Amino acid sequence: MADESGVRLGYIRLLRRLPDVVEGLRLARRLILGALGIGLAVSGLLGLILAQSLSRPLQAVARAIAESPLEGPAMILPESGPQEVRQLIQTFNRLQARRAELEEARRLLLRSIVHEFGRLIGALQAALHALQAGAAEDPGLRGELLQGMSQVAGDLTRLLDDLAQTYRQTREPLSLRAQPLDPGSWLRARIPLWAGMARERGLRWEDAVPSELPSIVADPDRLAQALDNLVDNAVKFTPPGGCVRMEAGSGDGKVWIRIQDTGPGIPPEDLPRLFEPFYRGRQEGRPGLGLGLFLARTIVEAHGGRLEVASEPGAGSAFTLILPAAHPDRRGSAC
Repeated sequence: MADESGVRLGYIRLLRRLPDVVEGLRLARRLILGALGIGLAVSGLLGLILAQSLSRPLQAVARAIAESPLEGPAMILPESGPQEVRQLIQTFNRLQARRAELEEARRLLLRSIVHEFGRLIGALQAALHALQAGAAEDPGLRGELLQGMSQVAGDLTRLLDDLAQTYRQTREPLSLRAQPLDPGSWLRARIPLWAGMARERGLRWEDAVPSELPSIVADPDRLAQALDNLVDNAVKFTPPGGCVRMEAGSGDGKVWIRIQDTGPGIPPEDLPRLFEPFYRGRQEGRPGLGLGLFLARTIVEAHGGRLEVASEPGAGSAFTLILPAAHPDRRGSAC
């Protein structure tokens, strides 16, 4: 080894021959390639194991979906496997539970329709048979039978209207013909009709409606339908000798109307589902299709209000219809 001027500084001695160095590099290359090959093989094996661990539960879920019954109890799968598979199974289980609920609702609907229409048609047939058997000759008995037949025909019409309204609700939003309304005057004009319904069932009617209430913006026909359902429920479930009370008031920019009865009350387990369509509670033999409260709440909510319930078994029930006042700072304004 020499410097810049050519003076020799020393010598470099190679301890390994060049062929040995080349061979070492070849050996290192083989080791690197071998390590890469082993890594790829291990990665492929792990990927296969993971794929199998995902594939088996996915295949089980796919079979369950393909074999799941359209009727009968819900097929609930055990939640196991990776998180993604568990989420899929949870979704499947929820769909199965919902399918079972809808099937139960359909079964209850059919049973309710058969029961209610059969009961009312049976009453009509009994009255007709009595008239054909000679009751038509007795003016007093004939009048009672005809009045009863008229009431049954009205009940049939109301059931059909409820079913038609429920069907329309599934097709399009509820339409309102809203207008300014003085709730005090409007209620007092309709109270005689509701009081008559109560007295026909042997009930006492009470009402406390102030002479002045804030005006509201509402569809009077729809609002009457909601209150008709609430009063009808109160009258229907209150035993003879009981009392149905209507009262109204206002506060905090709201107008409220309450229907209270002295009936048997509502079991606590029925309250969460009380406003579901076709739900009639766990008490067998209850009249109706379970649509009145559903339609009443739908109408109230379409007006921007809400329908609340308070009930205890043996202490009666109270349904409160709450609507926004049109002019909270003005009372008694006419329509």
